[in-house]
Amino acid sequence: MANQPQTVSPNCLTLVATFEGKRNTPYNDIAGNATNGIGHLLHSGPATEEDLPVNDNQVATWFDEDIQVAIDAVHKFVTVDLTQNEFDALCSWTFNLGAETLQNSAVLKILNSGMYSTASDHMLLYNKARKNGVLVFSTGLDARRKAEVALFRTPDSQQVGQ
Repeated sequence: MANQPQTVSPNCLTLVATFEGKRNTPYNDIAGNATNGIGHLLHSGPATEEDLPVNDNQVATWFDEDIQVAIDAVHKFVTVDLTQNEFDALCSWTFNLGAETLQNSAVLKILNSGMYSTASDHMLLYNKARKNGVLVFSTGLDARRKAEVALFRTPDSQQVGQ
């Protein structure tokens, strides 16, 4: 098994929360799916009357559960050693795109072959959202991918953003 951090750092949690935002009432995400909390998918398709507001405790519970899914996926599928920042960036990326996307991605195949820089280049390609069945460029996802790659490429000894 690869040497990986056991959990995410505050860098990851801040990155995810910044790009996802926090809402206590249901909304439709960029792809038109019912979402609540900090990027918590309620179900496919638009929010309905049955999708009720939640309190901050529920938002925190969902966030903990959802970030753990991303952590578990990175632990399961990545076979190379990762620094804390690389791990955090991959967990943010996986939180947003899903464990299945990580498992089936060129990013994973390239990373597991040891080509870290090329893998991070490929992370940038996931900057589109499906709208009405068509993938379209998203400035928000593009900004997120750039932030994730910047974190991935930052040595642990440096502060993020230096």
